Amino acid sequence: MSEPNIPSAEMTPEPTESGKPFRREWLIILAIFTAVTLGIMLAIEEFGRRSLAVVPTRTIPPPAELREVRLEQFGLSLLVPSNWSAPIVRDAHSFVISADGSADTRTTAAPFLFVVVDALPVFSRQLNFRTDLREPTAQLDALVEALNRNGPRFKKSSVFSGSPYPAAIVRGFERGNQLTIILMRLPDERWLYIGAQAEAQLFRAYESSVFLPVVNSIRLLQP
Repeated sequence: MSEPNIPSAEMTPEPTESGKPFRREWLIILAIFTAVTLGIMLAIEEFGRRSLAVVPTRTIPPPAELREVRLEQFGLSLLVPSNWSAPIVRDAHSFVISADGSADTRTTAAPFLFVVVDALPVFSRQLNFRTDLREPTAQLDALVEALNRNGPRFKKSSVFSGSPYPAAIVRGFERGNQLTIILMRLPDERWLYIGAQAEAQLFRAYESSVFLPVVNSIRLLQP
């Protein structure tokens, strides 16, 4: 009777290393992914640094001496910075004051003052609102509502101080710009609409150096 075929120690198969190549492949893939990710992050950081370096600092020209301008056709005089253009007459009831002499009043325009003389009859030709209010704040609120510029973008009007004539002011924001609208009652009972616009980040500088000095200098010419 033959002996059972029992495997000896010499016959026991050695364990294979089939798992090691699999782990090595994943380590290589992970190393490549980490290197690529790090490269992308460094590229983004460098791009952002270069982008910031080429963005110019927005500044405005220093305030210039004011010079008097007489607008006989409107019966008004006012002061304008000497390094700004003379007022540009748009029609029989309005004119624009800007640095380069442009009459553009769109949201993409450079900083400007847009003035409408005898404004209530002019606006009432296209808008339906009360024009018989004596109080400047009440009259301005009625006009702003008709212009559809009320709501969260524009605050309620308030008394405007600095002008020699009764006036009200409202402030607001529109498409990256800050705006103010001033409604002023002249001694001859005409209402003067004055709209100022500049980029929001530059508005305060323009307001203090140009807009307010010009508005506060407005005078009715004596006959």
